[in-house]
Amino acid sequence: MFERPVMILRTIILVCAVLTLAAAARSNATMDEMAAAIDRGDFKDITSVLVLKNGELVFERYFGEGARNRLNNTRSVTKTVANLALGVAIEQGVFENADAKVMPFFRAYDPIQNMTADKADIRLKDLMTMSSAFDCNDNDQTTPGYEDK
Repeated sequence: MFERPVMILRTIILVCAVLTLAAAARSNATMDEMAAAIDRGDFKDITSVLVLKNGELVFERYFGEGARNRLNNTRSVTKTVANLALGVAIEQGVFENADAKVMPFFRAYDPIQNMTADKADIRLKDLMTMSSAFDCNDNDQTTPGYEDK
């Protein structure tokens, strides 16, 4: 089993490779080369790669037990995608920057139960770096945020 930092680094590298392919969209041959690398085992535990360009699906491939109708436990991959989306949102002016507090975006849910000063101070950056101070410890099964419950 890979150490968590190595898995995150490989995920980031693969996501960057896919984004580069989507941006360049040079040819199906390039994407096929990436798929061949996945098939060879150069990248582990990849179940699917989908590339969308200008609203059109330009590449779709499944590996191992991956399938269009199969859900995957993506866990840390979503961090990379969420950060990319936040960067786009900041660039487009949706948010001024990553220091924006998040609670103003949840006004429809007022009053928020168990509100604390710590929760009121959570910023987008805290969520993106997984440092929002929510009670979670992946190594302690008794914490509320433990993922494998």
